[in-house]
Amino acid sequence: MYQWCFYALSAITLSLTACSSHPLMDQPVTRQSETLQVSSNPITHPTGVLTLKQSLALAMDHAPALQAGRLQLQALEARKDHTGLRPKPELEIEFENFAGSGEFQGVDALETTISLAQSFPLGGDLKYMKLIAGKESELASWDQQALRVELLSTVTQRYLQALTLQQRLKQSTQSLQLATQVQTLTDKRIKAGVAPPLERIRADVQVAQVKLEHQKVQRQLTASYQQLALTWGQSQVTFDSVTGDLETLTDLPKITNLFEQVAKHPLIARWASELSLRQAQHQLANALAVNDLTGRIGLKHDNDANDHALVIGLSMPLPISDRNMADRLSSRIGMQAVPHQKREAQRQLQQTLVDAYTQLAIAHDVAIALREDALPKAQQAFDVTRTAFEQGDVQFIDVIDAEQTLNQMHSQYLDALANYHLASAWIEGLICQPLNQTTKP
Repeated sequence: MYQWCFYALSAITLSLTACSSHPLMDQPVTRQSETLQVSSNPITHPTGVLTLKQSLALAMDHAPALQAGRLQLQALEARKDHTGLRPKPELEIEFENFAGSGEFQGVDALETTISLAQSFPLGGDLKYMKLIAGKESELASWDQQALRVELLSTVTQRYLQALTLQQRLKQSTQSLQLATQVQTLTDKRIKAGVAPPLERIRADVQVAQVKLEHQKVQRQLTASYQQLALTWGQSQVTFDSVTGDLETLTDLPKITNLFEQVAKHPLIARWASELSLRQAQHQLANALAVNDLTGRIGLKHDNDANDHALVIGLSMPLPISDRNMADRLSSRIGMQAVPHQKREAQRQLQQTLVDAYTQLAIAHDVAIALREDALPKAQQAFDVTRTAFEQGDVQFIDVIDAEQTLNQMHSQYLDALANYHLASAWIEGLICQPLNQTTKP
């Protein structure tokens, strides 16, 4: 009977030890494969005219950075589910009183003890470990949200750059048409004998310069399409153009309202979870200072008498030197640093907001002034000068000056519109909402 109990305890101990070393063994086989599934939708290749909404959706579904972030979140969730489990039991086998001298020669006096040991954390270690794993998952979730906001802002800015270059190419085409018209008028004046042949050379030079600028903008536009497609991991450009209205300007919101919205940014909101994590780490450090209790139970077999006996034991480390003081002090200091780190993060975002708002306000004022005053006058001056040139009242150099001034005004106006919308996208990335939803002054 005793021998049967002895072998039964051995078998149970071995089976418990084997199972406890694989905490995922009780999970379905499909669990790990489901974890690796991030996006079941293949990368689509947009064609025709691409909208901003389509660009943002593609980036949210297929951007490599977000894909990696989702997998990291799933890994932390899996870790959280299996953190805080009881320590694994230990199998102990001890052989005594054999291969010695005298009565201990051979194995006649052999005593064999098989026991199972289990430690019991007394300070609440397991609870705080699970709490820490949960807070780490929360922080990763906040970081993923911050990455989403940053990606949305980046895609919007690259889309606006492509839209701006499309408009610049259109203006460049118009400038080339104007230069060609002036070249044609110059030919007529030379044939009529009212202008020297030198003016033909000047007109050709002007057309050549405008053509070079036109080719440069075409190259930049192609590159901007490529940069936009890369935001969702597509190496080839399959769409033809982007669409949007750059000339729509809204009233400037109060910067104080924007400051209030910045406080809701994930990079600021995450510090509440960060503080909870540091507190849990400090609690764990205190808990680890409490020594764990280890209990043992087993069977002992005496070869000489062929007897069996139960063995029970308790052990605990003596708290003489190591009281986990270093970790406790470090975690307490780390917890105290969180409010200062949060204020610094908020200060940096507010400083960035001031820079973006300044760019927004300047671009807004410049665009309004050019559209309502300078640009109409430059167009009027060019029209009058060209008419006067056809009639022979002004020189060729006057037409060139008026044409260059008009082109410059158009370019400055487009720059102002682009800067306004880029700054707007920048600010929206800081306040995590459309700019037109903020309170107007």
